Amino acid sequence: MPAIHSRGGNDAALWLERASRQKNIPATSQLAHYLSRDDTPDLATGYALLLLYKEATPQVTPQLKERITSVEARLSPEENTAADVIRATWYTGVTPLTALARSGVSAVPKLLTSLEH
Repeated sequence: MPAIHSRGGNDAALWLERASRQKNIPATSQLAHYLSRDDTPDLATGYALLLLYKEATPQVTPQLKERITSVEARLSPEENTAADVIRATWYTGVTPLTALARSGVSAVPKLLTSLEH
């Protein structure tokens, strides 16, 4: 799947995609709503992300249910199939680079303490 930014030059969508892929639920919600608008060029991804957001949300609001139903009604059979694939392959977890960065940041206090002695 090509990166979202290559589909329209939208830097905000690119950053939302990156955050969503690291399990940032608010980013997934924002990206899902952005990509499921009436004028979206990528309804399949919008729908897939709406479903991922629904799975990650403890309480599903009536508005989210309505949005999912509305988008589902607009999907072609091909888009529905594509949404299934996108949903199944949307990696949501900390990337190796983020894990490395976090370990480095968490090591700083210990390093500073050791330098003080």
